Amino acid sequence: MLEQTDLDRTAAERAQAERAHEVQKEFVFRSNAASIESGHSVLRTIALINGGAVIVLLGFMGVLADKNKLSADDLHAIADSLLWFARGIFCTAVASGAAFLVNYSTAIGHAAKPQDLVHPYVHVCPTSRWCNAVANFGAVVAIFAGLLAVLAFGAGAGSIYAALIKLKL
Repeated sequence: MLEQTDLDRTAAERAQAERAHEVQKEFVFRSNAASIESGHSVLRTIALINGGAVIVLLGFMGVLADKNKLSADDLHAIADSLLWFARGIFCTAVASGAAFLVNYSTAIGHAAKPQDLVHPYVHVCPTSRWCNAVANFGAVVAIFAGLLAVLAFGAGAGSIYAALIKLKL
């Protein structure tokens, strides 16, 4: 038969387990929201600089082409730099997809962790391990693709600079 001290300890352990469950749920919610928001913010910025460069270049080419100040070779040199910015936009799209994969697998992995009344109250399981591996892979892809998008912008800027230097306006 359980004595009162054993019953008090069991009730205290249960309350402690419930607090640990709530802390874990709050962590999942907050980290997922923060990851999504910060990742979207960075990727929007990268897409904006690459997309803005495309728009500016197209406008610039249109104005100069209307005034017949660009030869076909000049237009071709400027248009080649557009490919770099387009690659940057593509890399940003890849990074966005990978960021989604990270956020989704992180949420699924944490949600899959079984909760019980035995310390540490929230346990790792095969699904959470697998989701963690997917999230890590997605994070590497997102970071790599994001860096490539920034490098593509730099290469595009260098390419347009070289093309503009050669212009005979």
